[in-house]
Amino acid sequence: MKKKFKLLGMLAISLLFAVNAPAQSRIDNRGKCSGPIYNARDVTRRAQIRGQPDFRVIYEAFGRDVHARVSLEAVLCRSGQVTDIRVVESTPPNVGEFVAAAVSLIRFAPAELNWHTVSQKQKFEFSINDSGFFEEIDPAAAEGRLLERLEIVGYRRMTAEQIRAWVKTRVGEPYNSDQIQRDLKAILATGYFSSSSTRVHTENGVRGGVGVIFEVAELPLINGIDFRGLKIDPLVLLQALDKELNLRPGVPFRVEPMKEALALIKRVLASNGQRASKVELETDSPAATMINLTFVITND
Repeated sequence: MKKKFKLLGMLAISLLFAVNAPAQSRIDNRGKCSGPIYNARDVTRRAQIRGQPDFRVIYEAFGRDVHARVSLEAVLCRSGQVTDIRVVESTPPNVGEFVAAAVSLIRFAPAELNWHTVSQKQKFEFSINDSGFFEEIDPAAAEGRLLERLEIVGYRRMTAEQIRAWVKTRVGEPYNSDQIQRDLKAILATGYFSSSSTRVHTENGVRGGVGVIFEVAELPLINGIDFRGLKIDPLVLLQALDKELNLRPGVPFRVEPMKEALALIKRVLASNGQRASKVELETDSPAATMINLTFVITND
């Protein structure tokens, strides 16, 4: 069975309206928009985009042959700035940060409602170099064929050489689907990559063999951990998070342990005389490969 995957975009832009951006981790290049924010269907005159974003920095970072598809949600604020930017989907994942930065600088005329300028929600979809695609084949059809090419794509902090060190498959050897899956598990076992976004593709080779592409998505490293509403020494919580959950600056950030982290903070606070009715997590990204965690404590 063959599947065709577009590797995305002749710099085409599709502007879709009536999106609702949830309040969660976001790429926030221009802060948040204050005041009411409307869906496009609710305004008298929709916001008018004036010019496409400048993607030269993407080409400088990833090369002119970069292939990408990115979907963003944002607010075209009545102030004239693009705010509340959130990457919904990005393939490969590391391009989304660059596209978000470019979108933050676009010019537009704000929407209007009853003769007043208002803020409007907006969805952006970008495809870059959409003329290219790869043809993925079923691993069973590749079994035993000569491996012509092995690529690592999507890395940011690490190098391809570092990631290849965890891969036992070698170019020039017969393709072995079981070994390919063991290689993928070995990459994920390092703890540096997203298990939901890191994957492996197999494609036909140009000389009758096959090619293998490991598409990795590095998890951001925790840059800092802060607390808001805290009445005890923060060191007490930092030590508990490190000891119980291995949660500290410098380690990869994972969403899965966060629910447990919130519960742990409430327990530690209670044992130290501070009763909290609620603990929530806010995040922000100072860079594409970093994330800051702020635990917001609501006291009884």
